[in-house]
Amino acid sequence: MNQSTSTGQRLLMLITLLLPLLLGSSNQSVLKDDDNFYLSNYTTFSPGSKVAVNLYNYSRNGGTYNFRLLSIEDPVSFFSSIDKNNMRYAFDIFGGRKEVLLKYTSVVKEWKDYIPSNYYGSNNNLSIGRIDKPGIYILQAIKGDRVAYCGIVVSDLSLVYKNSGRQLLAYVANAQTSEFLLKSRISVYSEGKLVTSQTSDKDGIVLIDMDKLKSGNITAPILIAQAGEETILSDPYYYFRNGNNRYYTAYIYTNQPVYRPGQQVFFKAVMREKGGNEIKNVPYEKFTVTIKSPKNKEVFSSDLTTNEFGALNSDFMLDEEADLGDYSILISNGQNTYYGSFSVEEYKKPEYKVEVNNGSKNYAAKDIIDGKVTADYYFGSPVTNGEVTLNIYKKQYWRPWWYWSDYSWFYRSYSKPMYYGNQQLVSQETGSLDDKGEYQFSYKVDDDVQYDYVYVITAEVKDASRRVISGSSEVYVTRGAFSIFTSPDRYFVEKGKTVNLRVNANDFSDNPVQTNFDIIINYSNPRMH
Repeated sequence: MNQSTSTGQRLLMLITLLLPLLLGSSNQSVLKDDDNFYLSNYTTFSPGSKVAVNLYNYSRNGGTYNFRLLSIEDPVSFFSSIDKNNMRYAFDIFGGRKEVLLKYTSVVKEWKDYIPSNYYGSNNNLSIGRIDKPGIYILQAIKGDRVAYCGIVVSDLSLVYKNSGRQLLAYVANAQTSEFLLKSRISVYSEGKLVTSQTSDKDGIVLIDMDKLKSGNITAPILIAQAGEETILSDPYYYFRNGNNRYYTAYIYTNQPVYRPGQQVFFKAVMREKGGNEIKNVPYEKFTVTIKSPKNKEVFSSDLTTNEFGALNSDFMLDEEADLGDYSILISNGQNTYYGSFSVEEYKKPEYKVEVNNGSKNYAAKDIIDGKVTADYYFGSPVTNGEVTLNIYKKQYWRPWWYWSDYSWFYRSYSKPMYYGNQQLVSQETGSLDDKGEYQFSYKVDDDVQYDYVYVITAEVKDASRRVISGSSEVYVTRGAFSIFTSPDRYFVEKGKTVNLRVNANDFSDNPVQTNFDIIINYSNPRMH
């Protein structure tokens, strides 16, 4: 997606020319004046099909546009020049050494069209017509002294590859049928020069040893395949991740998460450099480490140098009157800052505990949630006549696709069931504990439950010493009594082989449910899309 600009700035404008599987669609903000427009396209078209893109018109007045469809005749030089100018995803039409990129294109056709007024910018479906020849095209739109561009890819073929940093595996496939092309030649270019070129093996696959190529000082590599008379280019940004730049990741931690005032804090940071899929040490590099209190007071500052393993460490003593709360660890190399944290708390042993107990964990519309708040001192007596504040919140709940899969044990280690939106307060009440240290409550669920929810019930109890202790519980309020999930035993099956399906039915407390079910299997024909 890219924006229009004046004629005097036309050659200096930033164009975001993002092609599907190649450059995507542009993403620049629109100028805030009264006569702007931009083009966008997210689709790869088959040769011979009718091509259409979107024109977004922010003008208060309609107008006539001049359009030109340009074909990129020399994709190697065109995209190499973009890389030389370091302008992927936001390139200027000036490439490396100020060469004009449009010199690598030729005009396919020109025409005029009237676009009506649409101040709010809704898109108009702009018909380009039928394009028979596979290739990479640019659409240019001109209105008065404004110009905009977007890219168009016309091909049934895709260049698919994966770069591990050491090896690169690539093949050409038909995007409509998913079939491999058994004959293709795949080349790697850097700064417009051919680095290596290999012909696919009997299975249509090319395997390139990237370690051997690194000695050639590859910068901004481009992968291009030749299949018959068609040239297919795939943007290596997704896998090379601008590999010539240095991206650091910092792993910052302390010897314990929480400290008391007056304690000694030991901290350590491990710095890693990421390039593509490789992670390297950052040895013998100086970083400035600053630690600040919750009140933004600097409590530690020093320049530290990483060791041969990319690690640095130090320690300092907290004051006896140190601020309580979360402390920030800031590690900077002058260009980027990396963050860690720890807490300082003054521990006081609680004198009593508060619990919230419910009769059930699963509820539906119109159900009554009955529960009891209990508060007991740790020496055994109930907290009598304590003041109770009870809050009930709800948050929308959804179980992820992996919840019943064979690999749920893996995903559970770093991911949790998903919650949507902010937590909403649905009920609040106050009361007092009885002589047994108990408080009974009751809440009716809404008559219409449109989503699945988790209701969080929190109780704060204040005793005679004015100290407040809280407790909580969670229940599920759902549209149905259980959920059902099915998964195959494998995701790729040879023709003629049996597909085995597993079906799980559980309530929201993960108890199994016995139920009848029907299985409906739909077939999606890729040729229909």
